[in-house]
Amino acid sequence: MLRKASLVIFPMLILSTLLLTYQWSMYVYGDQTTRTSSEPPEVQLHLTHSNDSISVTQTVTNLEKGTYSFVIPSNADKVQCENEEGKPCLVQNQEITISENQKIRWQYQLSFNKDDKVYSNWYIKLQRNNKPIDTSINVEVIEKNDPFWQWMAPAKLHADIQKEYIHYYRWSSDSSRSFPLLRMEMNSYEVYKEDGLYIYAKGSVGEKYQKLINAWKGSPLEGPFIIIVNNDLQGTVGKRHMILSEVDEEAISMYWLSQSLQSNYNVKQDWLISVLTHYFYDIPVQDEKSEKMIKDLSKQLSLSQKQQFLQEIIKAETTQLPVELDQDLQRVIGKPTAFFKQNKRKKDLYVPLYFIENKSLKVGGEEADIPWKPIVYQRDRYYPLAGIASLFEFDLVALPSESLYILRKDGESWRFSLNKKTFVHNEENFGVVSDVLIEIQGEVFIKEKYIEELLGIRADEGSYSINLIY
Repeated sequence: MLRKASLVIFPMLILSTLLLTYQWSMYVYGDQTTRTSSEPPEVQLHLTHSNDSISVTQTVTNLEKGTYSFVIPSNADKVQCENEEGKPCLVQNQEITISENQKIRWQYQLSFNKDDKVYSNWYIKLQRNNKPIDTSINVEVIEKNDPFWQWMAPAKLHADIQKEYIHYYRWSSDSSRSFPLLRMEMNSYEVYKEDGLYIYAKGSVGEKYQKLINAWKGSPLEGPFIIIVNNDLQGTVGKRHMILSEVDEEAISMYWLSQSLQSNYNVKQDWLISVLTHYFYDIPVQDEKSEKMIKDLSKQLSLSQKQQFLQEIIKAETTQLPVELDQDLQRVIGKPTAFFKQNKRKKDLYVPLYFIENKSLKVGGEEADIPWKPIVYQRDRYYPLAGIASLFEFDLVALPSESLYILRKDGESWRFSLNKKTFVHNEENFGVVSDVLIEIQGEVFIKEKYIEELLGIRADEGSYSINLIY
């Protein structure tokens, strides 16, 4: 009986052990087939510079099955493509067909001008449905010339090894959309490195170095970023590098802010970004609308509020720049505005900067049932003239063509004019005022100070409400 039981129990124990082992291996290592197919696409680039030629081997892995278009660099020659089995790729009309988990490899030569310092579009880029395929990218460079060229890239550096006959570099980046390579003569530059900023200067940059470092630490960009300073070179600018004939820390700081804003928002807003950079760095602008926007911002934001506004912008909680800027201003001032939404296009008519009063309005201590709200303009509160007239039963005569507005009540009258510093009381007494009326988007507003001093309407402001008493 025991012998028969053992014949059943031992095979069951072995089977159970095998199943547990399999389950454990799946837990630790996962399903290899699933993992392979779900791994993100990756590009490996191997570049060798020897004598007067640059040869490139480009390997692409983990692409989804399908057909891709591709763009070959204009200076590429002798382009060949093969799969992992060494067979020619399926290429037709600048499109390549890739099977499941297939690895493809291109080989080509790059022609170059010896005066070139930056190589921007130097590798093959894939597209699908007319959209670039963004992949992680690893780049290796082997420099064999003597004397060596020195290579740089605004990416994470993993290796920089110099031997007797070769100089080897390796970088990586999470994005293949842009990967410029920069090169220069070896040992001809002073090198400064700090917090992801790399400065290569032909000659000393002196005290400007520390100013650059401070500006970089205060900028919203993350490294790496490369600056090459050489007054013999023509200035060029890229997303992650700059070549300068001389150091202008103010211009560099403006560029860093501009680049950060452009990378954070998905709609191109070059003009609006230009307004912001000129405002934050106090640089004069040429066009009239930009000048008005900067003037309005400067009048209504203190220096501390200006700095707070910049910090809010850098946080970038939305992808729509005008929406983000209006929300940031609201966080700084505490009142909503639509300033940047109303002025997001250069060609649109200018709308001055004002804020909507978000305190409730009361009349004689009771909540006012009205469809309008006061505004705050240049730190003063204004009320719609027609709204005040209706609320307190003034007769209003409006002559917009003459910019003239007359209020009458209980035998008294007040004559106001837009853009004038005088008023007339009871058709005979003249007085001097400042900005008694303003017009914004076709609506006329009266300053709170003058509804109190001239019309006798007191405005008592509390923490959450404004009580108007007549």
